[in-house]
Amino acid sequence: DPADKADAQGRKAVRTALKPAPQRTIGGSLNYDTSFGIGVQAFWENRNYTKRGDLLRAEASVWQDLQEVIAKYRLPFAFGRDVDFIAQAGAVYQNTDAYELEAARAAAGIEYRFSPRWSFTAQGTAEGGRAKPPDEPRRTYMMLGLPLGANYSSANSLLDATRGSRMLFNLTPYNGFYDGNFTALRSRLDLQHFQPLVGEDTLVLALRASLGGLWGADSQAVPPSIRFYSGGGGSVRGYKYQSLGPRDSDNDPLGGKALLEVSVEPRWKLSEEWGLVAFLDGGMIYDDFKDYGRDMRWGAGVGARYYTVIGPVRFDVATPLNPRDDDDTLQFYISIGQSF
Repeated sequence: DPADKADAQGRKAVRTALKPAPQRTIGGSLNYDTSFGIGVQAFWENRNYTKRGDLLRAEASVWQDLQEVIAKYRLPFAFGRDVDFIAQAGAVYQNTDAYELEAARAAAGIEYRFSPRWSFTAQGTAEGGRAKPPDEPRRTYMMLGLPLGANYSSANSLLDATRGSRMLFNLTPYNGFYDGNFTALRSRLDLQHFQPLVGEDTLVLALRASLGGLWGADSQAVPPSIRFYSGGGGSVRGYKYQSLGPRDSDNDPLGGKALLEVSVEPRWKLSEEWGLVAFLDGGMIYDDFKDYGRDMRWGAGVGARYYTVIGPVRFDVATPLNPRDDDDTLQFYISIGQSF
């Protein structure tokens, strides 16, 4: 509410009134996914639940082959200015070509924002349920983990970065029971870089690489939820979801203990609303580290982007360059945000 008259320097006094926004939000969506079928999703959110700026959120997803409920909580500045308390708990049922899984999960820990670009997380996790890989009996499992993470980002956007880099490193020791006791160490490194070639965003080269390893146990001796899988949108386009890597006699994916993925994607912005991309993705899952880098599967394609105020809507079509006998000629991907 500005004053009617300015002072001698031409400045006006301004009276500001603050009113609290609604604390609660509900929302939902109707979706279709080629891996999980038709789905309905809903969420409820309560901000400032304890009057300390915290966030409580409950989500539910019901698809044909995936059902999940999860509750998340974040308390900012819980242990100092830059240290948040984070926790979540939920249950999931998932049925894919790779496995059938019924599980309950819980995790709690801290997130430390070391600087505007660096953050670190440390949590304790517990997961238990029943899992059935292809051609194997259903097994009960239970495991405890200590996920440690380091996250770096100088990218200028979450959904449509045109410059900067991202790095996410996770290291998790596990101890549990799955058809016998096991102890394993799981690591994963994800790297992304965005380089403008023409103007600020007219032509951008996007690069991605992911490396993963499972140490201390055979991949078939641990629950499917911590094995590595690859294929599909967000990994190697042109191949079915989770289809790369070791397979059984019926060609069902088994997962593995090592992951390698790379992507190259030039992005050309034609106008404020439309853009085009071309991409080359490669990747493979291995069950022996000595095979690392061999027999990579490659997919290539093109895509269109429609830019909105919340980020680009993407449509990609991809084909496998060195297909196996049962790979389809084309795969289609539609989503919000760039592929990475």
